[in-house]
Amino acid sequence: MCDPITATAAAAAVVSATGSAMAGNAQASAASYQASILEKNRQIALDNAAKTQAAADQDENALRRKNAQFAGTQIASAAGGNIDLSSGSIADIFADTARLGEEDALTLRQNWDSKVADQYQQARDYASEAALTKAGGKQARKAGYINAASSLLNAASSVGSKWAPMQKKAA
Repeated sequence: MCDPITATAAAAAVVSATGSAMAGNAQASAASYQASILEKNRQIALDNAAKTQAAADQDENALRRKNAQFAGTQIASAAGGNIDLSSGSIADIFADTARLGEEDALTLRQNWDSKVADQYQQARDYASEAALTKAGGKQARKAGYINAASSLLNAASSVGSKWAPMQKKAA
């Protein structure tokens, strides 16, 4: 028969082990939930990047149409003024208009591309954070089980050290 102190120590070890395992599982569940939120945020960032890309395409196309209309207006004005469209200075003006319009379109594209790249990077960051969170949850679960086993082994050692002298007395 075991004395009350030894029985209490054994019961405390079981409670402690159960608590450790439950805490590890709770941390793993919380990490899994957090990872699912991060995955949703990753998807939102990808959707935003796609929407931003579509807006960029529309803006660039609109700017190119506007530039083409302006160039057409220049040509029509020059032709209406009986200016030789092939002469040097007017041809230079048309070339400058085309070059500046193209620079504007490329600058616009570059600015939009930067926004899109930032959103894709944000999606990658969310994916990395989700993976790290999942790994942390798995480690928390393992740590809970290891702590539970440690509690039980420490209790077994304690009970054994108290039990052995009792057995010698009984013999």
